[in-house]
Amino acid sequence: MKNKDVFSIMGQTALMQACQYGHWEVVQTLILFKTNIHRADYLNGDTALHLAALNGHSRCIRLLLADYIPSNPNVWNILNKRGRN
Repeated sequence: MKNKDVFSIMGQTALMQACQYGHWEVVQTLILFKTNIHRADYLNGDTALHLAALNGHSRCIRLLLADYIPSNPNVWNILNKRGRN
């Protein structure tokens, strides 16, 4: 997969479109290919997570949230230390 972050006219990526319409298999594939899940569109600043939530696509939400959470078991300790500084 050469360029997985191609934009539509409104600045939406394939991941955003898949989340908007509930195509969780596409979301899963794009995440496996390390697409940028943090990118926002030009129109409203919505991310893929926003679009999935606005349209009630819980499978897409779960996939995105699983990718947000790092696999480091000490992540919460690290984040707490950063918050105190």
